Amino acid sequence: VTGFWFFVMASIGGWIGLDGTQALIARFTVFCLFCIPVSGFICMCGIAILTMTANRSKRVQEWPFAKLTESFGECAMVFVSVLVASIPGGMLGVVLNSLDANPLVSMAIIMIGIWAITPILLLSMIDNSSLFEPYSKAVWLSIKSRAEAWGAMYMQTGMAFVATFMLLSLTSFQGRVGEFFFGLFLPVACFFQFSQYGVLAGRISDLTEMGFEGDFSDD
Repeated sequence: VTGFWFFVMASIGGWIGLDGTQALIARFTVFCLFCIPVSGFICMCGIAILTMTANRSKRVQEWPFAKLTESFGECAMVFVSVLVASIPGGMLGVVLNSLDANPLVSMAIIMIGIWAITPILLLSMIDNSSLFEPYSKAVWLSIKSRAEAWGAMYMQTGMAFVATFMLLSLTSFQGRVGEFFFGLFLPVACFFQFSQYGVLAGRISDLTEMGFEGDFSDD
């Protein structure tokens, strides 16, 4: 579905005979039509994967599709944490764009902010069981007391972000085909991020109120 979404965004202008600003508007319209349902689906699956890895289960015990309304709050935590994490990079990106910098530079800065800040905000919200409390003292203290766990998470997710950025850069040269393959890769990368957040949540669960039951004592 995500591959089809990106392919249509890349092709819509040519299909209906538009170019320039009109093509950008059509592409943005397609983006908005798919964005909420697709990203919501990814978030729901991602939260299930996070819980699975934090509890050190071998597979997801229950997917959220039968209880969609109960998943809205968890999805909102993900959306808000990513949005807040992207603000510093977004503001700097606006400045760079005004200086005619390459758009990929702005995207890289935004992705760095998301990579660095999102796990802190998301795990804090989970620890506090509240969308409106993105700060948890226990989570912040765990950065020092469980530095190896945080370092492992940042190293793993950092490699995934680099791979995503490299593929995103290549799509600008490959056109529709590149957009399609980037769409195929994106949810896989997202699910990997959630799995690493889950491993970290399990490793620091005894220091927080998250309540995960995974045994990471053999790490």
